[in-house]
Amino acid sequence: MNNREYLQYEGASLVEEALRAFTSPAKGSDLYPILCESGGFLPESQPPSDDFFWDYVLLRLYLAEREIHAFKSGFGCLGALVEGIEESLSHLPETLHALSLRRQLNGSFLSAGSLSRYPDRESVDRRFHFFRTLQGDQDTASFLRAIAKERKIYLSEDRISLLLREIHGYLSFLHEKLCRFTPREITRCADTLTPVFSFASGTEELADSSLLAFLTGLAIYCLIAL
Repeated sequence: MNNREYLQYEGASLVEEALRAFTSPAKGSDLYPILCESGGFLPESQPPSDDFFWDYVLLRLYLAEREIHAFKSGFGCLGALVEGIEESLSHLPETLHALSLRRQLNGSFLSAGSLSRYPDRESVDRRFHFFRTLQGDQDTASFLRAIAKERKIYLSEDRISLLLREIHGYLSFLHEKLCRFTPREITRCADTLTPVFSFASGTEELADSSLLAFLTGLAIYCLIAL
């Protein structure tokens, strides 16, 4: 694995991380049941919908791309992280199916809404275009309000505060990841990471990415689909 492939690999991992909660006490658990089943976004008189949930996940990834492009270090090589994100988004249903399979193999399950409602490439492109039309001088809270307004969903100030904390947690996680990508660390991880062997925890944690299992799961999924 060369340096560029390694960074694309780490970029792809951000899609999985976008499905996770980053605030206590839900930190590390799936976002879907927290945001859609615990209080939800819609009045009880309306049928449930996960459209806003997927908009929110895609907004996280849109903001992640902006953060990567604006990051002042990385020696001009971190664009490969965005390539990894975009590759996963280009076949998002398959990516999520593979993640679901990996969870099942590990004895747990991916909670991310109905399989039939996973956004496809066209939907992803459409939402990213919508986010770009909102960009301007908008802060993140304005993004959330504009998305909710388009979806005809009411977001209370408490719910907006929760989502802002979640986004801040996700982007803080991303910033810490970006700070680790020195040329020496990128080369070390690219040289040691393989799709066969895992590595020790602690100082080796970066090399043992959760996407190692994801890639294995994706390969198994593709074999099953053939």
